[in-house]
Amino acid sequence: MKKYTIQVKTTGNDTDIISDTTTSFIDFSPTGNYHSIENHLWQTRDSFHLIFPNTLIDLYRLASSVYIADKATPRNTSFDKWTRDILIYFPVHDIAVWEKNTTTLNKLLGFLTGDHWQVVFQQDNASTPPIDNKLFKKGHNLEVEAVTLFSGGLDSFIGSVNNIVDNQSTALVAHTDHAHISKTQQNLLDKLKNRFPKKNIELIQFFLQPKGSQENTTRSRSILFLTLGTIIASSTKTNTLFVPENGLISLNVPLTYGRSGSLSTKTTHPYTISLYNDLLKGLDINVAVINPFQFKTKGEMLNESKDFEFLKNVSNETMSCSHSTAARWEGKPSNKHCGYCLPCLIRRAAFYRNKLDEPHHYSCDIHDASFISQDSDKSNDVRAILYALESNKDIPAVAKVMKTGPLYPKADIDNFADLYKRGMDELEKFVTQQ
Repeated sequence: MKKYTIQVKTTGNDTDIISDTTTSFIDFSPTGNYHSIENHLWQTRDSFHLIFPNTLIDLYRLASSVYIADKATPRNTSFDKWTRDILIYFPVHDIAVWEKNTTTLNKLLGFLTGDHWQVVFQQDNASTPPIDNKLFKKGHNLEVEAVTLFSGGLDSFIGSVNNIVDNQSTALVAHTDHAHISKTQQNLLDKLKNRFPKKNIELIQFFLQPKGSQENTTRSRSILFLTLGTIIASSTKTNTLFVPENGLISLNVPLTYGRSGSLSTKTTHPYTISLYNDLLKGLDINVAVINPFQFKTKGEMLNESKDFEFLKNVSNETMSCSHSTAARWEGKPSNKHCGYCLPCLIRRAAFYRNKLDEPHHYSCDIHDASFISQDSDKSNDVRAILYALESNKDIPAVAKVMKTGPLYPKADIDNFADLYKRGMDELEKFVTQQ
């Protein structure tokens, strides 16, 4: 198996690793190729008067490095054209602490991406950048009662609304790698502030766009997103990070046999959350990650929102599409959903359940007479849903959800199965227009 070796540097004096395989470098040092990626980390620290312990800095760099490596390492040259063998030499401040958590880390990375990861820890000798006094003076203390991940999608928006209703102050933590995503997040922030003028709502955006990406898969993005939220939750002592995601997408039971394994996104799968929480505990980071909607369908999330009337008017401005950049290249508005990817279909099913579905908000309407008959890649997800609904009906839902990976808490396996049945029923009623 071909091995990809990556060395992470934090100072210009780090000695290069001698390897028999091709070695690439992720250099966070002041003259390095990825120095600018850290700018948002230190700007956030200074603008909000935060303190980042060394372990949080290590975690940020590790999550960034894994994301960069995932995007920059081609799959098509591996033995099966998918599974990669990736070795990372990574500097940390306390090698002993990290080595105790090697097994958990490797399990987490392997489950997320389907690859074989090995992380070799080295001593980090980099100094922490000094505080930017101008930013510090212009900034203010970040004091919030809740921290939630904020992607700009419908689920994160519903979760944010619920937290804002329940708390006087909320931090929304976002990752962006495209200007139009940042614009969507900013637009939604304006809507939230207009709706809740007496609440303190802070949007904290981190920009990270790997250079020279060779892969369009983003299986490792979740550890970066979770880490960004962890940094803010830990630094503000809120100690809880909310990750709003509907249970059907969270489980992501493959619709067909060809969609199993690494092709199935596992961002908020219960096993991912469990392993990540184990890693935080092992690193002595006092933050617990919670998905409050683990046992809710998207339609249920919308229906049971703590401000349904607000969501009725604003939710169409969220972005859930997996082809979020496609509209731009087709000369259409950047906030236009494709209408045919699985996230779009689950989104429309949620709106349909709540009598809010509006086909004109999508580039394609799957109920158009010509859509399902066309021989096009655009109809793949619709066909997969129809296949999943019609085939293997005699297979118990418990067996289906257990194929996605270990489920935690184990006592809730029946609840996961029931959630899956309700989610597929929601999809079926939309697709078949019941």
